[in-house]
Amino acid sequence: MALRQVARTAGKWTGLSTDTKPTIAIYPGEVGNGSTLLETDTGDLYFTADGTNWVIKDWFDNVFGEPTLISNNRGDATWVRPGLSPYNQRGGTGWLANLYGGVQSGVDWAGMYIPVDEMKLPVLSSAIWTYYLDTAQSYGVNIVIWVRDPNNHNRRAEITQLGSISGLAKGVGQNAHTLDITTDQFFWYGEDWSTGAAVALTGSGLTSGPPNYYGLDDFQADALFAGWEIYRISIENGWESSGTFGNAWIASVEINGQTIPIKPDRCGSGRIGHRRFEIIAGAISETLSPKTPYRLLSLTAHVDNIPVTTEVLTLTVDDTLAGGTDAAHFAVLLMSEDMFAGSRTSLFVPFGEGYDFDQHQDIDIAQANGDDDDWGIVIAYQTVFGDV
Repeated sequence: MALRQVARTAGKWTGLSTDTKPTIAIYPGEVGNGSTLLETDTGDLYFTADGTNWVIKDWFDNVFGEPTLISNNRGDATWVRPGLSPYNQRGGTGWLANLYGGVQSGVDWAGMYIPVDEMKLPVLSSAIWTYYLDTAQSYGVNIVIWVRDPNNHNRRAEITQLGSISGLAKGVGQNAHTLDITTDQFFWYGEDWSTGAAVALTGSGLTSGPPNYYGLDDFQADALFAGWEIYRISIENGWESSGTFGNAWIASVEINGQTIPIKPDRCGSGRIGHRRFEIIAGAISETLSPKTPYRLLSLTAHVDNIPVTTEVLTLTVDDTLAGGTDAAHFAVLLMSEDMFAGSRTSLFVPFGEGYDFDQHQDIDIAQANGDDDDWGIVIAYQTVFGDV
């Protein structure tokens, strides 16, 4: 039995397991990303992401694990399920990954890690992700490809998309990015731990580190990386050396035509957030606004000097109900602390069960700070409850 094309526009094929599978070189325009081939004698369904390499569909379905959330320093990463527009307009599960960058010092970031099961780097042909930004930033939400030597896992590297690259959206509002693997926008770092200590990788024709930028296709054809496998793909917000990054709500990710479900993972990541506020001078006026049902867990505060008397530190529920409702009718004072009393410079207040709020209820933090003292405040909160 010869190969037979079932549907020209859909790129669907049938054939025997002994037939040579079609390629884009032989059938240009008729084989490509998303094409399938059913082996009629085995019942196996094959998929191609590049029109050349075919993988069995069962393997492809399981190549991506469930995403987990991670953050560092002033970054914060939580799962949220807002019913508010525009946050709920994209994505299929109703859940979003809220990646908050915070004040940037080169090590502040939040990310979503997607495990990958031994996909060869050349097989990665496409990626699309959507996100909403509440603050204009110098960096957009970028992608990082984590690779390793399939024969020696001590040798690994990360291939990072430049966050400031033109075309990667950085403005307030709904954003989407379709990866162009030919654009010179990636740099890499890596190391070899084979001797027990990190040493530089050798064998690549591509120079590591900025300002050396390459297309992903350059890595896929590189003497070193072409045979390496992807073990993780991450979507990240942060890593800038200065400035302040806001919230990025990740709604959808699609890799090689496959949708990655955005929802809380079974490992327990992204349940509890820690939002950090640093005030160097002037009045304290900060807001925690998770845009999702949440529980207030605790407040910690530190000030360099004993505050001025009568200048109290307050937490207030600020309702953001729409539709002509007078939100002031729902404003509630949760805490009022005069740290001058007792000559205190640090404070811890637990909240927890019973301090449950919905997506319309923000928490406002205020203090007059008449002496321009330096403050550090951390709000802990929970956004996922029970099994999901």
